[in-house]
Amino acid sequence: MSLTFKKATKEDSRLRMCLTGPSGSGKTMTALKIATGLGGRVAVIDTERGSASKYADLFEFDVLELESFSPETYIEAIRAAQEQGYDVVVIDSLSHEWTGKGGALEINDQVAAKSKSKNRFNAWGEVTPRHRAMVDAITNSSCHVLATLRTKTQYVVETNERGKQEPRRVGLAPVQRQGIEYEFDVMALMDLDNTMVIEKTRCPDLIGAVIERPGQEVADILKRWLVGAPRSPSDELRLALREAGKSWSDIAKQAHEWIGRRTSKDEPLTEDEMRLICARLRKRGLEFQQRDTEPLPTSEQSLEEALEALHVVRTHLEWPPSDVSSFCRETMGKAIEDLSAKEVHQLIAAIEEEAKKG
Repeated sequence: MSLTFKKATKEDSRLRMCLTGPSGSGKTMTALKIATGLGGRVAVIDTERGSASKYADLFEFDVLELESFSPETYIEAIRAAQEQGYDVVVIDSLSHEWTGKGGALEINDQVAAKSKSKNRFNAWGEVTPRHRAMVDAITNSSCHVLATLRTKTQYVVETNERGKQEPRRVGLAPVQRQGIEYEFDVMALMDLDNTMVIEKTRCPDLIGAVIERPGQEVADILKRWLVGAPRSPSDELRLALREAGKSWSDIAKQAHEWIGRRTSKDEPLTEDEMRLICARLRKRGLEFQQRDTEPLPTSEQSLEEALEALHVVRTHLEWPPSDVSSFCRETMGKAIEDLSAKEVHQLIAAIEEEAKKG
């Protein structure tokens, strides 16, 4: 296989932004302000029992209110917005996909309960691909996507000056799977004064920004940043094929039907025909975005996934990190950071057994 580097160029892109914050910090209104400022038709996926519609007199948008929150429900809603021609999708909130009715944690419990081992670690082999497919639906969407996340108070257990263990508040953590922040271009924390603090961004003009009552000005900054270098029709066609996960040979027959003729070396595509095919590809691109969601066998799970499963189980059982570390040394004879993926699996099983005794 030949690997070839090419000059990097900036391309037009779609926004992936996430607003986190406690109740009352203005996440929904801020998302609607920015979504409206980006321009085009706005669709809101509402999991908060109609809360977004309370702003219908201030913003123009269409809403879909969800009652169950499986990853597949989110995927279907995101793809429906794309199919129906919306330019911006607001997901309010993405936390329910993790902790809500029918969400990932509940699915994991159900899968574990049905298994012979009753082991939640094994259950993640089925749940993780479904969650990843939802993340893929966000990152692969042709719409701008703004999501909101609830937050929870995060604590660590430390030894105080008297030598006793005590919890210390270290800030707010989003209610979602650990690492979700890597999937977004911009992560912003909203406080109770409706001030936005940019925690992570790929947009240079927003690095370190603290913005009171954010809205149109943030949308304008993001719109400028999302614009790439001009592309030729042939480059646009290559991009559309890549987005669809297809090669020209995969869609040639259909493309010839779209333009009403067959192409050849002597009669290649015209620029107008390339633009037409791009438009058709993007309109039908959802057909090409299906993901294989078969669960990974436990043996194929990485150490990173094993440690993430340990974190989820620990949180679910409300075990402080210090307790887990001590228990690991007692049962495994080594520190957590020295464990293999298989040994982390064994530790999780031991923790769950210990929890049953309690």
